[in-house]
Order: sequence, then C-alpha cells, then structure tokens
Amino acid sequence: IVDEKGEVMWNDILVAIFSQMYLEKEPGSKVVYNNLCSQVVEEVIKKNGGKPVMWLTGHSHIKSKMAEEEAIFAGELSGHIFFRDFYGYDDGCYAALKLLEYLSTKKETLSQIREDFPKFISSPEIKLACTVGKKKEIFKSIEEKVKSDFADAQISDASTIPGNDSIRLDFDDGMMIFRYSQNGPYFTIRFEAKDEETYEKRKKYTREVLRSQPEIKWDGSLGVNLEYLD
Repeated sequence: IVDEKGEVMWNDILVAIFSQMYLEKEPGSKVVYNNLCSQVVEEVIKKNGGKPVMWLTGHSHIKSKMAEEEAIFAGELSGHIFFRDFYGYDDGCYAALKLLEYLSTKKETLSQIREDFPKFISSPEIKLACTVGKKKEIFKSIEEKVKSDFADAQISDASTIPGNDSIRLDFDDGMMIFRYSQNGPYFTIRFEAKDEETYEKRKKYTREVLRSQPEIKWDGSLGVNLEYLD
C-alpha cells in the first residue's frame, strides 16, 4: 500500500487500519495478528475497544487461530489479510476494495488515518542466512542471552505461545523479535522504538547479538534488508 504522499505503508499498519475499521462496527471483538507486527497494532486494537491476540507467524497458524478465537479479523506483516465477512479467506482484491470502502466512508486520506496512530520507528523484516541445520541451536543461544539481558521485558516465547519459533521482547516503547524460519536456513529479525536514540540502541544490540553467532551469514542471496543493521 502506498499513500497519497508516495509513502509505502508496511503491512502491519494496514492490519491496524483494518482492525480499526472492523472494531468501529463491532467493538469488543478479537483481532489476531502475528508476532512480527509493530506494537502499533496492539495499541490501535485496544484504543478501539478490541481484544488483541498475538500469535505464531505463518499463514496457516493465523488462519486457524482466527477461527479458534472467532476473531473478526486477522493479519500478518507478510501481507496475509483475513476477513471473517469473506469466509476467513485472505484475498488481495477484497482487501483493496475494503480499504477503498473505508477511505470513502471516513472521507480521509491514508496518511490522515495513519496520523492518528501511535508513532514508532520500525525496521522492516531483516533476514539473515545461517548454516543449514544450525538454526535451532543458534536460536537457543540467542534466546538465553536476550532473556538474561532483558529480564524485565514482557517476553513472548514457546512458554506463552505453544510451538513459538521466536522470542519477542516488548517494552513500554517498542519491541525486538528474533525468529528462525520453519522452512529455510535463515533468521528474521525486527526492532522498533518511539525515539531515534532508543531505536539506534536496539539496532546496535541486535547487530551485536547476531555478530556473536559465527553460523550466521552476512552475505549471500538469503540476506534481506541487511542495510537496516548498519
């Protein structure tokens, strides 16, 4: 999605917009989203009287959790957007039409709607390759370190979400997440903050944690958005 000013919107902002749209009609409903999404999603859901349900990353996980929770809507950072009023399917054409419908109803532009949301400085999904067969071993090492370094953070891991393949740390002003892929030899990382100084500190910490793992590769075709760790 690109707004009228030419700014690209990450898909979790789109998830927040759709959450607001549906909750304006049915406040108190549940909304499911994956754990790579910015804190803006949870905050928008709560602000509009909804019940946020953060869950595993993955099309099938989100779709099944939506059905289980009888959620009004569900979405992922990757762009899978599920609508209860469209049989729980994720359909790009339907999503585009619903967004246009909402804009016409609100009589606002995309940037104006976004302006009302909490402000975060968020990285995109950053992907780094690792040695084949080593991702779970690497993840265990990273998990132990971040739990030790951020004992006061709100932690989402396998103890809070069964089968979780990531560790997410939520703070009052943003989050960090380290996740290993279920279907490839790579890691996905994301971090955010509400101010530039904290964002830079989290970026530096993330970079140092990853650099401490010799099995993680900083070159090759599987690397994505690595410049956001510079």
